[in-house]
Amino acid sequence: MSELSKWRNRNYDDLQSIEERELTEKLAKLNAEIAKANSDLSEALRLSAETESTAVRAQIAAERAKEEAKRIEEEVEWRAQQEERRKREEAKKMEELRRQREEEARKEEEEKKAKDAEWKRRETAGAEKTAEWENWPAHELQLSSSGGLACIIRGKPNIFDESSVTCKEIDQLDIELTYGPQEELVGTIIKLVPTSEKLKLQSPIYVAIPFTISRASGHSREAFVRADVNGEWREIPSTEVTYDNHKDLKFVQVELKDCLTLAVMTRLKRDYVTFSKRPSKMASSCDHRITLTVCRDTFYRKEHILLQVQPVDSATVHDLQARNGNCKHLLASSPILLVQWESTELHKPIVVTIPCPPNPAKARKIAQMRRIKEEKMKNPQKVIPVPMDLREKEENAGKQNKAKPKKKTLQEQLAEINAPPEEEKPKPTKWYMGDYAHNDDDENDLLYLLARTGTGKWSVVPEVEIVQVKLDLLQFTLERPLEQFMVLRVRTNTEEESLPVMSTAIHDLLQKRFVQAIIKQRSDNPFDTRLELAPINRVTKLLKQMNEDGFEDGPEPSQIIGVCEGDIIEINFRGNIQNSSSDKSPRFVFNSNVPSFLEFYLSEVDQYLQRNFSVFRGVVELYRTYYVTADKKAVARKEAVVDENSFCVRREKKKTLLCEIPITIPKYHVEPSPVPLQAPVVIRNDSDPVNDDLMRHLAADMGDEWRKVAMTLNISRARIQAILRNTQISDSTDEDARYQMLITWLKKMPKSIDKVTVLTNAFMKNGRPDLAEQVRIKDEAFRRNITQTV
Repeated sequence: MSELSKWRNRNYDDLQSIEERELTEKLAKLNAEIAKANSDLSEALRLSAETESTAVRAQIAAERAKEEAKRIEEEVEWRAQQEERRKREEAKKMEELRRQREEEARKEEEEKKAKDAEWKRRETAGAEKTAEWENWPAHELQLSSSGGLACIIRGKPNIFDESSVTCKEIDQLDIELTYGPQEELVGTIIKLVPTSEKLKLQSPIYVAIPFTISRASGHSREAFVRADVNGEWREIPSTEVTYDNHKDLKFVQVELKDCLTLAVMTRLKRDYVTFSKRPSKMASSCDHRITLTVCRDTFYRKEHILLQVQPVDSATVHDLQARNGNCKHLLASSPILLVQWESTELHKPIVVTIPCPPNPAKARKIAQMRRIKEEKMKNPQKVIPVPMDLREKEENAGKQNKAKPKKKTLQEQLAEINAPPEEEKPKPTKWYMGDYAHNDDDENDLLYLLARTGTGKWSVVPEVEIVQVKLDLLQFTLERPLEQFMVLRVRTNTEEESLPVMSTAIHDLLQKRFVQAIIKQRSDNPFDTRLELAPINRVTKLLKQMNEDGFEDGPEPSQIIGVCEGDIIEINFRGNIQNSSSDKSPRFVFNSNVPSFLEFYLSEVDQYLQRNFSVFRGVVELYRTYYVTADKKAVARKEAVVDENSFCVRREKKKTLLCEIPITIPKYHVEPSPVPLQAPVVIRNDSDPVNDDLMRHLAADMGDEWRKVAMTLNISRARIQAILRNTQISDSTDEDARYQMLITWLKKMPKSIDKVTVLTNAFMKNGRPDLAEQVRIKDEAFRRNITQTV
């Protein structure tokens, strides 16, 4: 190669290297710019991503804040609604409480006015002048159902006449008549209805309603009238009156300004007394031995006291001793005193005098002493005159004996000095009903005062000294007002914890009425039935009255049962007996002074049942239906939340079985079933000794063991019962029944079975080898005849 070419090549390489370097530098710059741009871009992307993330977070935070604000707003609104509801309920409760207080205040005001009016009427009872209504004409209204006297109405002449009102008898089941403690219904419930809806009473009328009360009850009870005023039964002022043309009836009269529903009831007799600062004494009109003696300044203002006496007779105590084992130590009880006080405290004690029967042992001793004294007075001893000389000798001998008394020994003198007084000598302790106590001849006893609190519980009043003024009269002082109290006479070994149990038992026993249920059927129609509840002292008289009315048949009276006044008695039927007059259970209300009876018509449930009996049999069940007020503590235990401000009184309905009485009705009204026609059975079997002739011969010789033979021959019980039933309803005899049994066995026996062996084994097993021998003889004769024939 030439030098020029080398030079040219060298210059070309140099130029190429310079361009490459320039390009490389440009490329590097471009790469740097691109890297920077990428860096800026990545930074921009990062910033953009951060901005977008921040925006998303801001959006989420905004949504959360919006939801939180909405929730807070809803919560505030809900709380406002709850607060508003609570305020409404509180306002409602306060309004209800205000209304209740107003109602209570109104009732208290009415009771106070009625009480003041009653006190004023009682205090001025003796000074009353002749009333204006006594000169008004008397109109007698009759009951439409029984035709008896409903009431006597007096109205102002020229304004009221007999056609203004009518009288209607009300069934007690149609109303809700309320009974207080020891209250009884003694008359028919009547309703006065005006003849015209537009007719109104222009002036008051006086309505006299008749009632019935026994002489014994009339001594301690008084009549009053309850009226249905706007759905509520209230007592209205009343007075007892008499009419010359109805001397055998007692009447209680009320003043009415409107036509109402009226019911005459009795309660324990009330005594109204007003005490002042002066000393005074109050005596009960029921028993004059019961007194309250008040000292001066016992009350700082006028005090109205209402006193009621509930007698407790010895029969009640004896009945309680027999029924309740907790009352075996009870000897006697005083009457129960119910006192209504206006004051809550006494500034000075009140002396109470109350009767209480004596200890039976002491009463027997006094009665024996009185009887001996009367016998001595009736049969005095004759005095034999003594001659004068003998009398002088006896007097001289007596003086000598007195002058020379017998000298006592030292031991006798010491024993006489140390001996306790006669009245302090302890009586011998004997075993009595499982406890160490004095026997029935023990004259020692203890007296306790017991009071009943507002909760209904009896408790012993402590630190009360009871003094026995007379044999049957006690006296003690009251330091504070007691609304209900009594005195118990018990044995000396009685525990104090058992005394409230005795008082509660006495109080509960006096609330009940002991009766017997009597069910009788009419003699000429046994399906016509009458049921009546009668007190145990009227059962004999009621049975006689029912016999006179034609109800002579039926079961014996039930056992003695206890019910309360106004209880609803419900009748149910069990067995093959039912009430044909109605599908509902018949009911009636018990009242001891008003006839409590029910009439119904019996029938059988199914005429094909009880075919083995000559009558249809069933049971009449008596249930007592009553209402009780639910205990607040018991409700609190059942329910988690109990509203203390709730004024709803919960009444729970209860139903208790009183007794069951079996009863029967005849079957003669049912057409007898036709006698089943039985196809004649003829056994034609000449190749076997066990044939129809043998069956009839065996049936004639068998006795009562045929049933055992039938069981041995595997004849079912159902078939045996069918044979017996067919025999009873047809003219068949016992021999026919035995024959039917043997034919039944023979019909089901296969031809290959040795019937002679089966039949002889059955007779041998059941004690009839003679019949088994007859079967074997029959079999041998049959086989001999076959051999001779062959």
